[in-house]
Amino acid sequence: DAKILIYQGVLNQGRGLELLLHSIKKTSENIKLIILGDGTLKPKLKKIVAHLKLEKRIKFIDKVPIEELLNYTSGADVGINLLESINLSKQLASPNKLFEYIHAGIPVLCSKTIENEKIINSYQIGVIVENKSQDIASKINAIIKQNINIYRLECKKACEIYNWEAQEEFILSLVS
Repeated sequence: DAKILIYQGVLNQGRGLELLLHSIKKTSENIKLIILGDGTLKPKLKKIVAHLKLEKRIKFIDKVPIEELLNYTSGADVGINLLESINLSKQLASPNKLFEYIHAGIPVLCSKTIENEKIINSYQIGVIVENKSQDIASKINAIIKQNINIYRLECKKACEIYNWEAQEEFILSLVS
């Protein structure tokens, strides 16, 4: 009955991780979170989890080899991509993990950036959130109640555009 959220990547500032932990406290009890990766914030994040008494709902997994990453990601129900607007790069970014979630066939919960909105609005592969605990929690609860298979079908459509073969010529034209 559990629904699994996954965050994969570096555990450092600007990723919305502390905000995510506080948001999980406000979600349905059947929602579990996997945080896969390592980084300077990991000890602090573990302390927050203990303080919030969420040890049964949030699991930390150390960084895994890239060859194994898809196995973890595709087993989740929703991917988490929360960037904080700490600089222009973060305000304009769509991180690799967004595309990794798309290729794993799972919907994504994304913070509101220009590029994230373009992709989400074009393919309906997830939902956009404000980086506020209550909005994140309510959108998590909402996306989990929806038919995930609809998002999975949209992810397949997005994969036809967001892959190396489809993007290669355009990208190479930018650097040549």
